Amino acid sequence: MIRDENILYVSWFNPENSFICPVARLLERRLSPRYSFAYIEGARTALAQGFTPFAGFDELDGIYESDGLFPMFANRLVISSRTGDPANASVLDLVPAGGDPFLVLARDSRRERTEKLELFGLPATDPDTNDLLYRFLVRGIRHVAFGEEAALGLSPGHELYCLSDWQNPNDPGAVVLRTTTPHQMAGFMPHYLGEEVARLREAGAALRVLVERVNPSPAPRHQRLMCVMRARAMPGFKPFSSFRYMPVNPQAGY
Repeated sequence: MIRDENILYVSWFNPENSFICPVARLLERRLSPRYSFAYIEGARTALAQGFTPFAGFDELDGIYESDGLFPMFANRLVISSRTGDPANASVLDLVPAGGDPFLVLARDSRRERTEKLELFGLPATDPDTNDLLYRFLVRGIRHVAFGEEAALGLSPGHELYCLSDWQNPNDPGAVVLRTTTPHQMAGFMPHYLGEEVARLREAGAALRVLVERVNPSPAPRHQRLMCVMRARAMPGFKPFSSFRYMPVNPQAGY
């Protein structure tokens, strides 16, 4: 779907205590200045967990604009340029050449245990049904018993069920994914989708999680399973619009 503005969110992770929270937002516009960076309210919460503003974006209430992609993101895009390899592009379901840089950054964010940043974008929209399409790589396969076995036993079109992991000490909003038959845990949804699932359910939206790609070895485990969550869009529902996604500086707009 073509938008007048493209949005990429930045989530910060503290590997020492497993705290994770969205902290910033990058806008891409058609008009100059093309890019605009601003912190969101989640950054205030993250400060108490050890977060410090990023280099070049020192003020929490600052609005930073440029016609070129900021180095913080451009450098990650260079690292992700290996997606030009058709094999890796296939793993991530990306067009090998000429792809949307925001899509590449979001799809190939590759958050490892020691990686402090994760990038994600807005859901796409199914042009036929108007469903919201949240595409994501399943997390934590190595943290659930027989997760690898469960993932490799799936194929495109298989449905996965969402289970609340509210007793999880690191993330009470965590959502576990399990297979339908047999009942096996396949991993977790990304952190940022936990809250989104809760908001969608509260709005009465119908949800389904379907497998889109299964990537066996030599693909790394964190790219093993790509899924899509389909959510029937409810009137007035806006993705990623809870308080923590609001800009610290209201002049940044929403």
